[in-house]
Amino acid sequence: MTSNLFRPIREQIPSTQWFLNEFHLHDSRRYRLDLVQRSLFRPRAWNWIDLPDALFPLYALISPFEWLSFHFRHRLQMLRRALRPAPTTQRRVGARVPFRRMMQLGPADIALAVEAACMLTFFRAALNFLPTQRLTAWMRTDQREASVSPAMAGQTIRRVEWSIDAVGRHAPLTFVCFPRSLAAYFMLRRRHIASKLFYGVARERDRLTAHTWVKVGDRTVVGGEVESQFTVLNTFP
Repeated sequence: MTSNLFRPIREQIPSTQWFLNEFHLHDSRRYRLDLVQRSLFRPRAWNWIDLPDALFPLYALISPFEWLSFHFRHRLQMLRRALRPAPTTQRRVGARVPFRRMMQLGPADIALAVEAACMLTFFRAALNFLPTQRLTAWMRTDQREASVSPAMAGQTIRRVEWSIDAVGRHAPLTFVCFPRSLAAYFMLRRRHIASKLFYGVARERDRLTAHTWVKVGDRTVVGGEVESQFTVLNTFP
């Protein structure tokens, strides 16, 4: 922002998040109509296709296709970077695994990773559109007791923990602690394993930061790296 005289650079902000943030700033129809017009007629679409001035209104139809093309090219570029092998001297633990490694997984592991990806994506989107109270209200319903043996429950917990971590590290999207915790909570619940989601806060300088994590008994499944730094405010269910 300092390089642009403290003005945010529009094209460097995710389009969906930018639109939703500004859409809730003011409730007047004129403001929201102007916001839609600025989203449809933006310079990035002009640079994509150069139309004569007489055809300028057609940019309203071209803009959604330009948006899809822009994000497709962006995701493709990120995928190419992820699949590019790193030099041996610079390879580090936790680097992105090549695509062929994923193909070596068994069908059960692939199915579990796909389930984790769907759950993470769903809760990432749901947190942008639904109130947190509605999501957490689902957790207050009674859980059925686990009908699996302790050994099987431990193996299931490890597999769920692996799937959430693997998808979170290698997916092109970014998943913070809240969608990870919700995904782990509901994946465990679907397998009849009772768990608890913890919501805590901590003070950093002059502001509060929040963190969520999931535990089964005394074992932390998701978000346990920094849980000791946060004070628990609430637990679900």
